[in-house]
Amino acid sequence: MKRYITIPIVLLCIVSAISCSTEKNLTWEVKPIDFIATETSFNDTTFLSNMKMVRLENKGSQSAVNHISKVFEIDGLLYIFDRALNQITVFNGDGQFVKAINHTGRGRGEYLHLIDVTYDSTNNELLCLSEPSSILYYTLDGTYIRTKKLDDFYTDICCDKSYIYLYHSTYADAKTPEYTISCINKSDGSVKELLTFTEEYAPFCSIGSKMFANGSSVAFARKFDDNIYYVSDGRIDSCFSMKMKSYAFPKNKLTKQYDCGELYDLCHKDKLIYMITNLVQGKSLFMFSSNLNGIHVAQLSSGLCRDYSYMIVSKYNLPVSLFCPIEGREHKCCFVLSPLSILNFRKLYESDQRVRKSISAQFINDTKDVSNDSNPTLLIYDVK
Repeated sequence: MKRYITIPIVLLCIVSAISCSTEKNLTWEVKPIDFIATETSFNDTTFLSNMKMVRLENKGSQSAVNHISKVFEIDGLLYIFDRALNQITVFNGDGQFVKAINHTGRGRGEYLHLIDVTYDSTNNELLCLSEPSSILYYTLDGTYIRTKKLDDFYTDICCDKSYIYLYHSTYADAKTPEYTISCINKSDGSVKELLTFTEEYAPFCSIGSKMFANGSSVAFARKFDDNIYYVSDGRIDSCFSMKMKSYAFPKNKLTKQYDCGELYDLCHKDKLIYMITNLVQGKSLFMFSSNLNGIHVAQLSSGLCRDYSYMIVSKYNLPVSLFCPIEGREHKCCFVLSPLSILNFRKLYESDQRVRKSISAQFINDTKDVSNDSNPTLLIYDVK
């Protein structure tokens, strides 16, 4: 069975031990966001617009997509980072396969595992966080440029015009690092550290990405922390402070390290959020998911955040919930439909009269050639 938005792996890398500095007493603008009543669903046109369905072509092993870990849109092409397959698969805007970037191996310009990928729009390069601990630089067509070896472990990578941002890992040795983010200056290689790390209560448990690049904006979130931090030019400049109310993980339960099963059971039973992920920034709102799944939508004008179980695709009257940001472009996201979910919708449509009255026949027709071997389908939106 395939899965398409992945849970990050246990490894990971990075930081050049050239010249380092730390910022311990940072201040930044705090923007409060209040969680309010839970809603069942919302119509896509409420918060999104310009939906486009993209069927990712599968013509064989090179074009196959197992997991969608990240999506980039660069010069009209879709770059799909697939952590499970250790590669970046490139499609055109209509979903036709263009090429696969895969340099698995032990030689020059090769990697054992791809941990994370980001796009450097300033230099028009792909930056690949990899194992062994390094950043590998490639052109957009996958040509190897250079390697920057690292001597620490990280799980996420993003960049802006002047800095590369690396998210410290506790997976490798279960030790709490001193800081959360290492910032590498692109021009001179100097490193500064941001945001003192809090105690790690679940070192081996995580979901999705923790760092997000939406166009020129870079943000990150931390486990057991109700803030979303925005960084630029090597510093934290603002954060959204999420008043999660009943969703907030109680401080009186932060007294030990949790294993993943125990943490999942506790959060599922009491509806607690310990991790924010899949952050999508719009012009007037942002949305994200969490360990509770669903879709959280915060409107900037009101400072209020609503929690929805799913979204209705108005064109098809179809319920969807799995989404991720599209990096490299501002204010874009995609909802992901696996072939299994499409086949299940089709089965229900054929066997259940209520579903037939609900889901549009156009969706069944538009996906009639989907099979178990198909790649996922993307529903790409602009975010308001």
